[in-house]
Amino acid sequence: MDPAAISNVILILTAAIYGVILRFTRRGSQGQVLVEVMAMLQDERMRMARRALYLASPDVDLWGDETRRQVEHVCQVYNTVGMLWKGRFIPRSELIVIGGTTVVRCFDLAKPLMEWRAKREHFVAWPGFGWLADAARKSPWYRVDDHERWLRELESRRSSGERA
Repeated sequence: MDPAAISNVILILTAAIYGVILRFTRRGSQGQVLVEVMAMLQDERMRMARRALYLASPDVDLWGDETRRQVEHVCQVYNTVGMLWKGRFIPRSELIVIGGTTVVRCFDLAKPLMEWRAKREHFVAWPGFGWLADAARKSPWYRVDDHERWLRELESRRSSGERA
């Protein structure tokens, strides 16, 4: 056999092996990032911040500093997750199945703050959060009727002073 042909075969096999190794390494990295993201989304501070968002008035001008900080924390975390999602550092389908409904709920409730910041500071706040919410809305697991019913129930709870 020709030495050049043998070299080419060895080169092709080496490239194929490296491709397989790279694919498994990327999957492992994505899995590790997904675990970190899930921990971040379920962390006590994030849960308390989401609760503050659920209980906040739709009128941002009525929010105190603490409520604003809590809601900004929710936006910041989901923005980070959205950036990781858009960059494909997180397996896309798993994240949307796991938390898509919550992302959409939080995004819709945080819109008044985003609009307030855009008017006041003249910039688009938290674009990754928007990408993530848009993707969640397009997923087959998202149900508009469920989301609208949840928003009506939340408004009813807010009106009656009941906790979310």
